[in-house]
Amino acid sequence: MQTNKPTLFSPTLVLVLVLVSIFSLSAYMTLSAFAPDLRNKSDGSNHAWSRSAIGFAAFVQLLEASGTKTVLSRTSANDGRPSHNLTILTPNVFQDSDAILNASVSKTLIILPKWRVGKDIRNSNWVTGIGTQDVDRIAKMIDDIIKGEQPTDDIHFELQIQRVDSRELEKKTPKEKQQVDISENTDETPKTIWEITKRFGDKTFVLGDIDNLQTMTHLGLVPQIWSGERLLLGKIPDKEIYILSDPDIMNTLGAADILNPMAGIRIVERLVGKDRTVLFDLTLHGFGQNSSLLRTILMPPFLTATLSAVATAGLMIWAAWLRFGPISRRKMVFALGKTALATNSAALIQMAGRETAMVSKFAELSKALAAKGAGVPKGLSRDELDKFLRRTAHISATNIDYDALLKRAQSANLTNSEAIKIAQQLYQWRGDISGANRTRKTSS
Repeated sequence: MQTNKPTLFSPTLVLVLVLVSIFSLSAYMTLSAFAPDLRNKSDGSNHAWSRSAIGFAAFVQLLEASGTKTVLSRTSANDGRPSHNLTILTPNVFQDSDAILNASVSKTLIILPKWRVGKDIRNSNWVTGIGTQDVDRIAKMIDDIIKGEQPTDDIHFELQIQRVDSRELEKKTPKEKQQVDISENTDETPKTIWEITKRFGDKTFVLGDIDNLQTMTHLGLVPQIWSGERLLLGKIPDKEIYILSDPDIMNTLGAADILNPMAGIRIVERLVGKDRTVLFDLTLHGFGQNSSLLRTILMPPFLTATLSAVATAGLMIWAAWLRFGPISRRKMVFALGKTALATNSAALIQMAGRETAMVSKFAELSKALAAKGAGVPKGLSRDELDKFLRRTAHISATNIDYDALLKRAQSANLTNSEAIKIAQQLYQWRGDISGANRTRKTSS
């Protein structure tokens, strides 16, 4: 006898594995497409999203509060970034000058780096100060930027390791410091006063307390804010590119003294003009929004078509799963062969209600078929045939009595269930007499 062998994987387990695989692949592709959007925006670097000491997130909020519209752009200039009144770039010392110049669109303010920092283990948004950047490295970066736009003499960059004298400001209360008008501070000591061009007004420009004030000297730059030979803000000749030497005027570290961000807001407002829209570039810090086919199909308006395609594929998989196995062939309307003839005949007998009446006829037919199968000689009388069949039944050791079955089949109150049992026993008796049952047992 054949035994059913257990399958290696059940259909339910296969379906679960397929669904998990599809979900994992879809999640991986989606996360890969939007990986730049999921990065930690405040990573401690010197950009407009950073809330660290060298970041400019606080200055962006101050600009918004002062009425200046700010745009944090992740689109590069080559990808069709819209032009605004002022683009602010905050590169680091390792930034390539070509990348800086490519990111500049229309009027540009480049804020130079100043501090060397490391990650703070207590908070990923914080940084730990290590010291100031190498002045030679910063000077080379500025020189490359200027020479990239216009050939000039070699630049000389110096880092002033001193603070602006704010002794007069220390006498004022914090509230008075906030209310001071930086355009009217003419009573400060010479170290706190910076001369400015008419673009910023004819009055002096005052800074707050800045540690290690960073300035630059270059004969080729057009001075915008300066003190003697030291430039705080310079402009490349015949270009709308401005360079701010000290980032503490606008970053979070310099905001400890309210005069610094106020001075930074004044610089931005004078450069922006009437429209007052400022764009902070984020592509220099790796936040560029790169276009790809995968990202395109997962964003509107193509997202609808993508979801429709996924739903169609799911319905096709579901339909194929329901048809798992051999394809069932279409059955004929009218069956052919002996089986169909027997089935139709049985249906007609059942419809006519002649099941019990046909049992006695089936008993006589079984007797004739048994005699033929047992090889009964021809010409025997009825009594001789009965004796021959009894002797054959004794030899075959069958336990079914044909005469008793015939008597029960001829009973008048026979039910359908009893008629079926009698017909089954007659069929077995005929097989025992003719030897058909012995042949089946031997073959099995």
